[in-house]
Amino acid sequence: MEWVGVFNGFRKGLGFVLLLSASLYFLADVASTDGWSFVQVLGLILLLFAWTDYMSLIIYPAFGMVALGAFFLGNLDGLFSSLPMLALFTLFAALLSTDRERWAFRVFLLSIPVAFISSYLWEESSPVSWAMVGLMLGYVENAVVEEMAEGDVYILALYFMALGPLGFIPFALQRPLGILLYSIETEEGILYPVGPGTFVVSVPILVTIKSLVSSGSLPGWLFFAHQQGIPNSTAVLIGGAIGLYIATHYFLDVESLLGAMAGLSVGIITFVLIGLIALFLGDHGHTIASIVLFIFAFFYSIGAAYWAFDAFSKLHYHGGSSIDPMMMAFGSLAGAIALAMLFMLLSWGLFQSVPGVIPSTTGLAIVGMLYLYTGRKLIVDENGKTNWMWSSLYVLAGFLAGFLAGIPLGVFLEWL
Repeated sequence: MEWVGVFNGFRKGLGFVLLLSASLYFLADVASTDGWSFVQVLGLILLLFAWTDYMSLIIYPAFGMVALGAFFLGNLDGLFSSLPMLALFTLFAALLSTDRERWAFRVFLLSIPVAFISSYLWEESSPVSWAMVGLMLGYVENAVVEEMAEGDVYILALYFMALGPLGFIPFALQRPLGILLYSIETEEGILYPVGPGTFVVSVPILVTIKSLVSSGSLPGWLFFAHQQGIPNSTAVLIGGAIGLYIATHYFLDVESLLGAMAGLSVGIITFVLIGLIALFLGDHGHTIASIVLFIFAFFYSIGAAYWAFDAFSKLHYHGGSSIDPMMMAFGSLAGAIALAMLFMLLSWGLFQSVPGVIPSTTGLAIVGMLYLYTGRKLIVDENGKTNWMWSSLYVLAGFLAGFLAGIPLGVFLEWL
């Protein structure tokens, strides 16, 4: 039918306009600051992910390895302060690689309060701790639930590194936006890139967290990455080069990433534990023994890291989710909706230049288009009848996603 073609053209056009306006809004924010913050550099990488995914339906793992290598090596203090989260990720990787997926999911749930505690006790650990949460969530969503782990895993780790717990907002709210505005129909079903929708939803959060922290609306210890520039630019460049070399010469798949991150965790934990013994010996006058033990710790930790990489670079696929996907979807949507409403309540004063009618209209348009796009049924049960509880949750998520996406659009229209 002719109206179907018009509708598809409109939704595709709206998706492009929202991505373009979000990109320009973020770039303008970066250009208006004297020095780039840790998060702004992360945001530029996420912008690159969004456009490559939009144009080619692929997230290049090499970019993810470069980013993770750069920011981990450039934030060594945070890395060594994140031992509890590194230990949890090692346990998660061990369980996932040995096909104990339900237990791995429980470890992921445990990691969320641990990340809060770790961030509170050692604020410099916040970016790394939340990156580990995002990485585990990526594996749960893509390897356990969807059983097709791909580049989404890299994206989630970087979003959580940048946004902390607010990373749950783009993770969940990108789904209605992505399916509606960026999907394509193939013989295998409906496919859509996660990069564009995730970036569009996250931009208002990326550009305002620092102001919210400065005003005391959000705790600084939870969003440490927004308060500092790149900790060590030389280390960042070296880490990025190492990440690029590893990605292009050894592994590109997410199975190897699981092993690599487990190896990094095991290596650091091993070095710290043996290093503490070496420090104890040095403090008690055994200088030679302390030096020898430090040298041993260095080489032994490398061996331990390689062992973990080899042992935990495995994922298992069973033709179906090993945890309840509806429980996962409900929890993530409900949590994201609550966080999004809290964020808008705290931040709306920062968007006074944006006419409220624009994001509101965008949100309502997304809801209406979702209703038409899904055949006026939204979410149905096994009998083909509309599930009103789920559909209501989905409608609210769609409105909030459209509202957040409409903020950069409002700024863009004001510029015009």
